[in-house]
Amino acid sequence: MPFLAAVELDDTGHPQHVRFDVLADVNGPTLAHWACRALPARVHLVTDGLASLSNAGAVVAGHGAIIVARRQPAAGLGVSLNASTP
Repeated sequence: MPFLAAVELDDTGHPQHVRFDVLADVNGPTLAHWACRALPARVHLVTDGLASLSNAGAVVAGHGAIIVARRQPAAGLGVSLNASTP
């Protein structure tokens, strides 16, 4: 079952509150509905870059994404992310 975790940070970046919600799915309309219920309209939402979270970002004051790692291919597929490697 999918869930979403939200953390509110203070001005110095320290966590203040956390919220966990079980979701029916992670489709854009579901995430937009969640954001309307769970977040004040004035918030700046920072996500991990999941595409459907842009729908949630559309109902708040601001939205950005922090992507910490590139997607890796499954082992054994012979696909290289480095253009200089055959």
